[in-house]
Amino acid sequence: LARVHNAIPFQYWTPSDVMSEADCSREYYGKWQISRVALCENELIGLCIGFELRPDGLYYHKPGVYIHRLAVDEKHRNRGIGAILHAQTVESAFGRNLQYVGDGPMQQVYEQTNDTTENARVVRFYLDAGAQVIGRKPYPERIDLILGISETSFRASRHETFRAAQALD
Repeated sequence: LARVHNAIPFQYWTPSDVMSEADCSREYYGKWQISRVALCENELIGLCIGFELRPDGLYYHKPGVYIHRLAVDEKHRNRGIGAILHAQTVESAFGRNLQYVGDGPMQQVYEQTNDTTENARVVRFYLDAGAQVIGRKPYPERIDLILGISETSFRASRHETFRAAQALD
């Protein structure tokens, strides 16, 4: 898991970081129920880590699922694996009730990524998944986009259409 995770630019996690149920600022509620992995001939080639997110009142206004990490091994990229893995994770998120940060059906998927021209491909990836920019979060060294996906926008997205077509093959 750590090897594939560390294919994300500027990220380095140890195996214990990947397996952790929390970091210094939040708990990863329901992480192993929501997260997905992609395998090819028993080799891990991709991961999508998500967890239930408690609203913070600043950037995340309603309880939902936060897609924390998405990575595909470099030699398996540009084949649609990331889109399918992401869509499967989002699909399963919308198919469950919140268990840790609220009750009732899950209504919002959140994502966050750098707002730079170098990251335009990643932003386009999330927009193709049905995400809309709902805010910006400043850090000392960068500004991140906060993205939200509703079930309606996800169902109409290129990623869900692609995932559904692959499931029929």
